[in-house]
Amino acid sequence: MDAIIERERTEGDFMQRFTVSVLFFLALGFFGCTTDECLTPHYDWGFDYDVNPTYKTPYGIKVDTTNQALHQNFNSMLDKITQEVEACLAERFPNNSLKSVYAQAYCNSGHEFTPKANKKCLEVKVPDDWLWSRNKEQQFINNRAGDKGCLDKGFSQESIDKYGCYWRVGLQDGYKIITPPNLYLYKDALVKYITGCDNVWYSELAVCASPGFEPTWVLE
Repeated sequence: MDAIIERERTEGDFMQRFTVSVLFFLALGFFGCTTDECLTPHYDWGFDYDVNPTYKTPYGIKVDTTNQALHQNFNSMLDKITQEVEACLAERFPNNSLKSVYAQAYCNSGHEFTPKANKKCLEVKVPDDWLWSRNKEQQFINNRAGDKGCLDKGFSQESIDKYGCYWRVGLQDGYKIITPPNLYLYKDALVKYITGCDNVWYSELAVCASPGFEPTWVLE
């Protein structure tokens, strides 16, 4: 059995953590405890990484590689899939309205949206403690996810206890995308960031969130 992954969350777990995240965000605003204008309410992955971008890609995405030497095509891949998401959202939602998916995708930013990444705020972080799966086919963030998501995918508790259930991507503070170097589920987090919707896999948004490439491209 390989290392375990979690992509979709169960509805109960999702709503509990999402509610905590939103209440925390509202509390910050009420008490005036933050000056971070980019902070947005999203599902809480529980990440607490230091994110300090050191450069911008040609498309203008701010990146923190944590001083790692990444694949030579990392920047071009990041720009490419970012633009693919933007084009997909513009095509699928030509009126810039999320009304058709608003309830099922747990959107929290209103019906209207702009199908472009706000690059003034967007930051991408590649932590230096990411993990390979045992068969070198998947990369993970070294941050445990809830067991229930993996159990729902058919993995046994024994396998989860032995190998763990880890995230492959996530959002921190609503605008910092935390991803391993292969960017395999980067589109998932980017769609959530752009739309303000957190349950994208159970709606039409899933089309734009699907990777569209193999996770092993970084080995080429």
